[in-house]
Amino acid sequence: MSKINKKLLDDWFSRYIRLRGAKDGYNRCYTCGKIEEPKNLQCGHYVSRIYTPVRWEEDNCRPQCVYCNMFSEGKKPTFAMKLSKEKGAKWLDMLEIKKNNITKMDKFAYQLLINAYQSKVVNLLKEKNIKKWW
Repeated sequence: MSKINKKLLDDWFSRYIRLRGAKDGYNRCYTCGKIEEPKNLQCGHYVSRIYTPVRWEEDNCRPQCVYCNMFSEGKKPTFAMKLSKEKGAKWLDMLEIKKNNITKMDKFAYQLLINAYQSKVVNLLKEKNIKKWW
């Protein structure tokens, strides 16, 4: 696994998560509700991204402000409560189990995901009329 591929995938995935719910050029922090431009939000993970099997799991991730994601350790209780309402408690249990699966990605798998998220981001930027920020 190349660190470059992992970082590039993280970058495109994060952009997608921060853009996908944006309206009128802004999105909301999942845990506190603060409204920000997507570029000022972060990709918050319910189950930590140290677990590769769920690192790029879209339903494990939501946009979060810097305060919630970094300084409040993701506000896990609030994150869990909201995800449980959205996806169900059984889904959260399955995510906890999935995090321990053995996952190995080769360069080709990374490139497929990078290409997919680049395409999703470009489409969202056009659809939501948001200017590229990177």
